[in-house]
Amino acid sequence: MLCPAGHHIAWCLVNRSGNPVRWGRIDIDLSGPADRNLDSLGCAVAKLAKVAKTYGAAISVEALDFVRARAQLRYCSRRLKRLLSGFSYNKFFQVLASRCAREGLKLFSVSPAWSSVFGQANYAAVHGVSVDQGAAAVLARRALGLREQVRPAVASRLPRRATGGRRRAPQSP
Repeated sequence: MLCPAGHHIAWCLVNRSGNPVRWGRIDIDLSGPADRNLDSLGCAVAKLAKVAKTYGAAISVEALDFVRARAQLRYCSRRLKRLLSGFSYNKFFQVLASRCAREGLKLFSVSPAWSSVFGQANYAAVHGVSVDQGAAAVLARRALGLREQVRPAVASRLPRRATGGRRRAPQSP
């Protein structure tokens, strides 16, 4: 249901079959000092929890690990250093987990592998939503235990090299 990217939370509500029903985006202002950023993050997570409670949905989130990225900060651009240092994904996950526990919402942590690619191919272009919202649909489907594969209409337009010499669409892990 959730895909934190940049300074917003993209979400998608899927039904029990894994079909997208609603899409949305919650903006977060992370341009201020740390305490104000934490406050903005808390407000955004509260809005997401309200959406989940309204529809009786669970929340799924990417299981990301920035430990290796932070260890290599000295090799990164100044902008990327500021982004990784200023916005801690762990802090986001703590705020989200705390809110879910308080509101009685289930929280699933799922693999982010290829979620943007599948989101773009299967949902963004087809439904006219952003790639982040498409990736949120992929994450929500994974929380339901569903596997993702490129739609046949999209796979037929891929060059043979992209599918490993065969016309079958690649599947998610």
